[in-house]
Amino acid sequence: MLVPPANFGIAEEGIYRCSKIETLNLSFLETLNLKTVVFVGGQQPSKFFQEFFERYCIQWYVVKTADVSSSLAPVNASTPKAATDEKLTPLGSSGNETDYKLNDNDDLMILKSYSLKRTFELLLNTVNHNTILVDKTSIVVGVLRKMQRWNIASIINEYRLFSGKNCNYFAETLLEMISIQIIQEEGSTGSKDIDQSHLHDASDLDEARSCHEWEVIKESDLSLPPSIPSHLLQILQDVQADRKESLGNVTMSSPLLRTQSDMGIFGNRYRLAFNKKERADYEFYKGAEHNILTINIPKESLLPKWFTRQRDTWENENAQDQHNFYRESIFV
Repeated sequence: MLVPPANFGIAEEGIYRCSKIETLNLSFLETLNLKTVVFVGGQQPSKFFQEFFERYCIQWYVVKTADVSSSLAPVNASTPKAATDEKLTPLGSSGNETDYKLNDNDDLMILKSYSLKRTFELLLNTVNHNTILVDKTSIVVGVLRKMQRWNIASIINEYRLFSGKNCNYFAETLLEMISIQIIQEEGSTGSKDIDQSHLHDASDLDEARSCHEWEVIKESDLSLPPSIPSHLLQILQDVQADRKESLGNVTMSSPLLRTQSDMGIFGNRYRLAFNKKERADYEFYKGAEHNILTINIPKESLLPKWFTRQRDTWENENAQDQHNFYRESIFV
């Protein structure tokens, strides 16, 4: 009989979620075609589970985090209650008004920022899909919904649905307060990466075919100057002679040379500075001014399609087009 894990669900395409995995759930996990399992805030899986993962070629990762108790209440109590109350005083009240800044030393950070960064590096990489997230706090998926620009009410409702009686006030407050800032790894688009991979494969194949033509080079040969064939030297001299002749004709016919500035907005310097997609400069990636949590995600070619589709849709509906042109002084 197939028994799903506790609080099992589909977070997004290629990403499953649950709160814990037991031995009676292994037959169900076989049907998911998993590549990776991510344990958040837990201990190392037992030897029995490790053997199961090795048998089905499943990689498993343990993202450790501090101060996670069984009741999901923060263990750290370094901040005095009076100081906390003073920080949380709302604006406009009679108490002392100070800006509240969230950090890893705060009681609300049930999952630390470095743990969340490592988790999303694994979850948003399609190389690891299909993957199942084992998170008893249910905070990771809530942070994912913040990245997807969900309404806070929908985020809290989903959190309570999956956490059940283990829902925690500190976790709900954390999901409401944090603001996500995304930093994407630099890289070209997926089509370019595929083309480059084909080129690399073709070059490797050519090298393999020409292995029999390789020559053994001694160390003393490296100090010798390179030898250029005579026919290449003759071609180079002919090209240089033609270039000198063409430049001489241009200077005699017209004293003014045409520059790129004469081409106006169609010149190389009068164009858009960079494409947003090439720079990964999206408004979708930018967070608010306070309580920013920075998340690093893989390059464009490794991101899930559902993530890029939601990002582009939100960008088209909410972001304003900004054109940054090069500025150049034409007249001296």
